Amino acid sequence: MRLISDLIGTLAVVSLLALASQADTQVGANSDPVYQQLRNIGLGSESVSVTNFELKRDAATFHLHSGTVCFVTPVEGKVTGAVFVGDGGMTFNPPNHDEERSLKLLTKDNEFDEAFQHLVLRFTDSTYEEIKKAGTAASGGCDASLLQDSQHTMRKKLHTNLSARILQDVLSDRPGGLFVAFIHGKHYDGQMLYTIDPTGAWDDVELRTYGEEKSGIWASFPISPDYRSRLGAAAGVPGIHIEHQQLDTTIEKNAHLSGKATASFAALADGVRVVPFDLFRTLRVQSVTSQDGQPLAFIQEDKDDDPDFYVLLPKTLSRGDKYAITTSYSGKDAITNEGEGNYYPIARENWFPSNSHSHFGDYAMFDMTFRIPKGMKMAASGELVSEGVEGGSSVTSGRVTSLSQPPVFSLAG
Repeated sequence: MRLISDLIGTLAVVSLLALASQADTQVGANSDPVYQQLRNIGLGSESVSVTNFELKRDAATFHLHSGTVCFVTPVEGKVTGAVFVGDGGMTFNPPNHDEERSLKLLTKDNEFDEAFQHLVLRFTDSTYEEIKKAGTAASGGCDASLLQDSQHTMRKKLHTNLSARILQDVLSDRPGGLFVAFIHGKHYDGQMLYTIDPTGAWDDVELRTYGEEKSGIWASFPISPDYRSRLGAAAGVPGIHIEHQQLDTTIEKNAHLSGKATASFAALADGVRVVPFDLFRTLRVQSVTSQDGQPLAFIQEDKDDDPDFYVLLPKTLSRGDKYAITTSYSGKDAITNEGEGNYYPIARENWFPSNSHSHFGDYAMFDMTFRIPKGMKMAASGELVSEGVEGGSSVTSGRVTSLSQPPVFSLAG
């Protein structure tokens, strides 16, 4: 009996250790299982045939004359993408004269009318329901490499983590409004991207090219009032307002920066679970902890790919809810050595995790401590609180009572 009891006890310990190990895998960089599903998403088994179907998205209308639409695998019960193969086209009408004139100069045409045989869509709006309702069950499939090419484009060319942006809406309890179209056209360079994002992550509405010979923004403007009204609850304000930043930053003579930033913020809308922050791509996050000291999952891919920084909160916030997180990070290249002992930040706006959707007039309070090599002097925006020496470092503390733009600093030997 004792042998059996010992065996049960051992198994219990092993089970607890396994559960603890499993729990540990849910925190840290890129560890969230739902994010991993989106990151590695592929085409599912559902497809429909469409004929003479129009999908209107603000200033653009996608005409799917005939073909097959294959949907991606659902994640958390939500379908977030599709591939179209067939005969299609896109018309685009900018909302104002300046954008219209600029587009004509770029296209050399009076009207924008693009034809395509392949189209990749990613979305969190009603696109899935609209296409499914208009289509009939299809027996054919689609080329899965088209979806893979769109993923490669975002990661390697545009350096934007689309999977993390989609995760925001997938884990939210309110509907999303994101729409992204990868257009494999016949006339205008062949590679175009059309995006609508009511959170402002891509300047609301944007048309751009990303080909080898032509790359740049062709049109960019706010979402039209009619389309924003159609989106309804999805067209909310950006997720958070940072009220206070506590920054503890160490800068070494080789321009290596390490920091610990505690951001206290309030939710500006319901359904906030995944929060984007703006952090310079070479500054790598070591850990993120909650206001009660618990480790949190976060997203930050390789600095040469799509290194956007997102934090997954342990609970969904409602409008007005307040929360705080602490981020530890470090890296080089965010500061440049200008020579003769002078250092200046290249990353003027994101040398610490700042609000990715901040705007002029979005005020926050800052308490800052800088630890720099002994013998160097610090110049920074704000009120000087104290100066001193700790070990081999000079320590300068400052405070900014309200600032609508990130604080700046420089060092001199």
